[in-house]
Amino acid sequence: MDIAQAVELVTPKVAWRDASTYDRLVATWPADAGDPPSEAALQAAWDAHELATAKAAKSAELRAACEAAITAGVEASVLDAPHTYPTDRDSQINLIGLAMRAQVDGDADPSFPAAFWCGDASDQWARRAHTAQQLVDLGRIVIEHVKAQQTLYEDLLSQLEAATNIADTQAIAWPT
Repeated sequence: MDIAQAVELVTPKVAWRDASTYDRLVATWPADAGDPPSEAALQAAWDAHELATAKAAKSAELRAACEAAITAGVEASVLDAPHTYPTDRDSQINLIGLAMRAQVDGDADPSFPAAFWCGDASDQWARRAHTAQQLVDLGRIVIEHVKAQQTLYEDLLSQLEAATNIADTQAIAWPT
């Protein structure tokens, strides 16, 4: 524990950068600042600060993992065989537009079948023709994929909020 930093956590208006031990802190504590904090109070403040720092770092890690999982792509069998579809933001926007158009006009729209990027089992990527219904189905699959990642993220954040020590915080991980 860094006593000077712990004191700043306990009494933010009083900065103690030169206190190296509790005894020195007590000896130099200003009279108008009230009673100096106990070693236990300083340790508790320090521990709370360390836990909050660990939780903030883990929260950022989980958010990045959720984003990566959402945009990693999804496999769907809306065509004759399973294909991998991109789920980066631009691909999601393009799919939403096509799926909405497909729901409104269906295959009566002369632009259907419409081409959409996907990779086959050999990892050959191309814009392949999809019917209106295939695009609507794909849109539902992508929505479920995103919702599943967001639900997992929320569950992990709940675990993080409940964590009471750094070891528990560090043990929370996005599944691989």
